[in-house]
Amino acid sequence: MDRAQKAALLSVVVFPGAGQFFLKKYIRGAALIIPFLIGCGVLGWIIVSKALDMIQTAPFQKGTVNAATVFDVTSKAVESLDLKFLGLILILLLLLWVLSALDAYRLGKAMDSAATSSDDQQSASPRM
Repeated sequence: MDRAQKAALLSVVVFPGAGQFFLKKYIRGAALIIPFLIGCGVLGWIIVSKALDMIQTAPFQKGTVNAATVFDVTSKAVESLDLKFLGLILILLLLLWVLSALDAYRLGKAMDSAATSSDDQQSASPRM
């Protein structure tokens, strides 16, 4: 497996920007990791704040929780979410992930071809 494939695989499996870090392109990797983490943080914040609101307004009392009340509260919470905004965040995160993998692969291929051409030049030069 060459560098390009390893970098792309890291960007897909681990997190966006991992392949760039593997290729020692730290600024480029950070430029992909930071927006991804911000997007995940926003997504998590929305979900946690909605869950906290749901817990605070839930009509639950000790010993009175049943499946029907949990389902009702959960369905009301989901209805109150802005699904277009959440969907937009998820799509942007997915696009960032794909962009990271493609960039890592392209960058790795360029580095591999540069290393191969420099090796060819060294072997072609006369030795003294």
